[in-house]
Amino acid sequence: MIHMEPKDEVTKKKKPLISVLAKILVWILGSSIFLIILILILIQTSFVQNFARKKVVNYLENKLHTQVEIGKLSVKFPTTLSLQHVFFEDQSKDTLLFGGEMKVDINMLKLIRNEIEIKEISLNNMVVKVKRLPPDSTFNFQFIVDAFNSPKATPKSKSNTSSMQMNVNRILVNK
Repeated sequence: MIHMEPKDEVTKKKKPLISVLAKILVWILGSSIFLIILILILIQTSFVQNFARKKVVNYLENKLHTQVEIGKLSVKFPTTLSLQHVFFEDQSKDTLLFGGEMKVDINMLKLIRNEIEIKEISLNNMVVKVKRLPPDSTFNFQFIVDAFNSPKATPKSKSNTSSMQMNVNRILVNK
């Protein structure tokens, strides 16, 4: 004997496809927003900032082949980036940069649109030893410029119009 359910009960159990898709879309959107908020909160914690500081120091030391120290990295998203107790050594093992605090007030959200808008760069209690090195009279920081300079490519016939724009409003130097 086969038990058959009335037609109304069968249709009540089936949910429309649009309803299921809407719930999935809301769940994905809600999860994405939650993850973005969680990342923004985590960026503010000292544990994540200390982890990032170690990664930045390691990256710079490997890229520049010289000693780099950053005592503290502080990020106040989306506006301020601060490096405290900074030390950069030049290639002759002399001090290139040493000091208390480098603070940049930047609009980090504009980076998405290939714009660097720096409202203020503040250098507090910094010692910078810039000198020309014989025999070719290059500056002692030229190795940094060379390390981050992109290799010269052969000129292309097409011009690239998606260049990054940079604007610096104010530079403050204190001691």
